[in-house]
Amino acid sequence: MLEILEKFMHQPFVRYGLVLLIILLTIKVTYRYTKKPLRVVLLLVGTLMIVFRTAPGTEVNIEGFAIVSTLLVPVLVILILMVLLLDALMAKVMQEETQDLSRYQYATKLNLLIVFVMIVEWIPYFNAI
Repeated sequence: MLEILEKFMHQPFVRYGLVLLIILLTIKVTYRYTKKPLRVVLLLVGTLMIVFRTAPGTEVNIEGFAIVSTLLVPVLVILILMVLLLDALMAKVMQEETQDLSRYQYATKLNLLIVFVMIVEWIPYFNAI
């Protein structure tokens, strides 16, 4: 099942279409429902981590601009993934406290969507390590 999903996700039109959809949903939902600029930045950074995925088996370079794609991005993916999950949890807590379904429900769903796509995109890289 995972192999089929990976093959489907690595087709260019699906991958970039999903990224574009996530970016548009990020801007629309966060400004319309939450009006939280830090959440917008977090979701956009999560989307960038999907776009700048490092290919499995890439050698680590410690010189030049390649250090960003081979060292910095894989480390930031783990951190952003945890922060997205924490933001989804906090949005759920705030939803229960304020009884405001529309404001935090979309933020939670969008966070979990980006987490799911990040995991699917980055599993091959971390399996290759």
